[in-house]
Amino acid sequence: MGLKTLGEKRQELAEHLEMETSIAANDGPDVFSDGDMSDVSQRIRNRKNGIQKKKKKKIKREEDRSYNRYIIKVFKTIHPGMQLDKKTTDVINTCCYHILEQVCEEAAKCVGRVNKKTMSSSDLQYAIKFLFPTELAKHAEMEGIMAVARGEGLEHSPQ
Repeated sequence: MGLKTLGEKRQELAEHLEMETSIAANDGPDVFSDGDMSDVSQRIRNRKNGIQKKKKKKIKREEDRSYNRYIIKVFKTIHPGMQLDKKTTDVINTCCYHILEQVCEEAAKCVGRVNKKTMSSSDLQYAIKFLFPTELAKHAEMEGIMAVARGEGLEHSPQ
């Protein structure tokens, strides 16, 4: 299976949303349960009294959540005289998302096998060791340990 372009992802998302809205329009609830009616009446009373609900945190759009800025910064530090095409950056960004997704899935499997509810750094370490080649996994593990040490404010990292 090849990598999807941003346009293909947007088209797929648009089709999914269109399908969901048509299902929601056709299969809406006809009868309210007692809990639902009290919730609806409570919302109506709150509107009449001027009480407003807390605003939910705005979810970032997919194009806002990208590694493009960081990809370009790393590329510029390695090759200062060269430029990076937008399509190349998008491909690298897609690869980053794909790798992140695989690591999260493998760590989630690890958490599920042990019947834990919280994912820890050791679960992520296991997923990295499982997915990547040996030498690359060692480097990734050391970078992760150093990042955790910096986050905790420790002077030196364990070796």
